[in-house]
Amino acid sequence: MVVATSDAEPSKELSPPSGFPVTTPRFEQLYAIFGFWLLTGAYYDAWTHTYTPELESFFTPAHGLLYAGGLSLVALIVYTAVKNMAIGFPLKRALPLGYFTGLIGAGAFVLAVIGDMVWHILFGIENDLEAAFSATHLLLVVAFFLLVGSPLFSLMARGNAAPSIRKDWPAMFGFMLVLSALTVITQWSHPIVNLQATYVTEGNVDIGHSLGLLGIILQTVFILALMLPIAYHRVLPAGSFTFALTLNATYLAFMSYAFVLIIPYVITGIFADFYYARHDFRTQDGPFRIFAGAITIILYSLYFLILAVFMELAWNAHIVSGGIFFPTIVALLLSYTVKKPEFSDD
Repeated sequence: MVVATSDAEPSKELSPPSGFPVTTPRFEQLYAIFGFWLLTGAYYDAWTHTYTPELESFFTPAHGLLYAGGLSLVALIVYTAVKNMAIGFPLKRALPLGYFTGLIGAGAFVLAVIGDMVWHILFGIENDLEAAFSATHLLLVVAFFLLVGSPLFSLMARGNAAPSIRKDWPAMFGFMLVLSALTVITQWSHPIVNLQATYVTEGNVDIGHSLGLLGIILQTVFILALMLPIAYHRVLPAGSFTFALTLNATYLAFMSYAFVLIIPYVITGIFADFYYARHDFRTQDGPFRIFAGAITIILYSLYFLILAVFMELAWNAHIVSGGIFFPTIVALLLSYTVKKPEFSDD
């Protein structure tokens, strides 16, 4: 069997099943750092589109940061793949287990960069909501998801008998960055950025309520669709949820300068990590449902409380209660897609 490494001695703890190159701490750490660079550039670019709409050039500092991070990650992927193919691995197995999605993402990223430049030349620079729906920006987000998620996808494919922050921090970054890739393009519907609950829409009040509630539900789907499989399969160490929710909320808070709204995400993450550390959801059905439902109840109860105390809560009790319990229903339903119900004969 051919064995290859990724620029460092292989770690027995991280060795995947036979047939793939061996992943190494150095490769995973570089991957996480470049992924963080890429997504930080993406949020800076999103901030630029919102607060400096007068920009009329593709060549901006934000694009420079974004594309430099992305191309560094692409270079790491391509270099590793070419190196492994040179010693006999086929293309589909030229990267460590779980990282082939990153190679696809690298191709999508290059196409999106070229396409974005052409798009800006033909149609000008997007402003505000336009940037969220531009075809090339949507392709970029697909590339982000495939690129930055590979450390997490790899760990889930390999399994992880003894999660630890020291060893698994690249996958923790992968989790946070996948969530951030989803929220950077949907920030227009995120409750940290779109403070719909702080004002009443003129004309048809229900339109404002609907937009705000749908945004909460969409972001709940993103958060729980990532957190529940991770919690059920126990692939990341305790502390991962606080890290991911806090960093993602911090990215988003820069978009609205509503930094006080980071607090609900920090507290929710702490609860999730504490509860996760005390239960094995693979063998405990009830605690897994509690975990799913409690996350949304804590998060959105604190969200509306902080709006009421530090900002201005315009929604009435009926809509606020829906903003707390509707996403809880969604969270519970999502939990059944991860873990089938268990019934006892007792």
